[in-house]
Amino acid sequence: MTYDSTWTSPAPGATNAPPAVCWTAGRVDFVVRGTNNAIYHGYHDTSAHYWTSLGGSALSEPVIANSSGYLYMFVIGGGNSIWYRRMTYSSNTWDSWRQIPGKAQAIAAVGAFNFWSSRSYVEVVVRGMDNGVYFAYQDVTSYPTWGSGAGVWQNLGGATNDSPAITYNRQVPGQVLIVVRGIDNKLYAGRLDFGSTGWTLWSHLGGSTISSPALASFYYSVDDEWRTMLVVRGSTNSVYYMTYYPLNCFGSCANGWYLWWYPLSGSTDKAPAVAADMMNSVTVFVRGLNGHLYARTSHENGGTGSWYSWADLGGSTSDNPVAAMLSVSNGVAMYVRGADNKIYQKWSYHP
Repeated sequence: MTYDSTWTSPAPGATNAPPAVCWTAGRVDFVVRGTNNAIYHGYHDTSAHYWTSLGGSALSEPVIANSSGYLYMFVIGGGNSIWYRRMTYSSNTWDSWRQIPGKAQAIAAVGAFNFWSSRSYVEVVVRGMDNGVYFAYQDVTSYPTWGSGAGVWQNLGGATNDSPAITYNRQVPGQVLIVVRGIDNKLYAGRLDFGSTGWTLWSHLGGSTISSPALASFYYSVDDEWRTMLVVRGSTNSVYYMTYYPLNCFGSCANGWYLWWYPLSGSTDKAPAVAADMMNSVTVFVRGLNGHLYARTSHENGGTGSWYSWADLGGSTSDNPVAAMLSVSNGVAMYVRGADNKIYQKWSYHP
């Protein structure tokens, strides 16, 4: 595994929170909360385009997700209200701010294509003001309507004291996975089979964490299936992962999750980040206890027990790191907010 030799700053300006990053074919989009708490958007394709002010005033870092030609951006505003804007990729134009009814303490979002209906969705899960877990979705062709007419938010039960994690598993039509840290610090998983069996809630995954969990789907070519990796910071700051098998999970399983935590060694004092690359490998990205950034990448086909060693990437941050798949090469991009509040980037390249 090869990593960039230096951290570079791909975008000027400053932010007071981790950036939100989203890759599509041929471009990367950045959305940040400026030091004035306003929201700004930039992107890089064959050239740099920074910054478009989206206005607003955010209490949280932004969250972004893309779906069927649109980029969605979500933030928590004053009074814990939930706000979003939508950009059309083809014209790089943003619609106006819109509010989703309700309030939240944390947001996660993912874009998903539902093969049952041949429609694209953006799906959002939040930690409510009562620490409950709530879910909402929008068919991108029904914008700006949320939900199915019976109400915007679905109460999934349970409770969390952190930001949920959500991802889309490509193996099963319309399948969305959610993992939360319960108020007992244990890990719990939910699964939505959109258009099929609906929700399966909640599967206890064992173990415990003191930070938000991280999820990434990757392709396992040996069995020709898409799997999902869950990465957590354990109660002693160690790093562990667990794997979801969408088709055949043998042994001790809970709704597809193979109930075994694999240690990755190393230590972190922040929530980890994880992303897959186009070589079917997975990279885990953490802030070490010395403030440096570290990465560890699996060999092809994800976490099959074969991993490269941890790489000390240098640099420093006081925030959670961010990672995203590169859609144009066999690698992963890693982002941090530096000590000077600028965004810094380093790429990994799979041999």
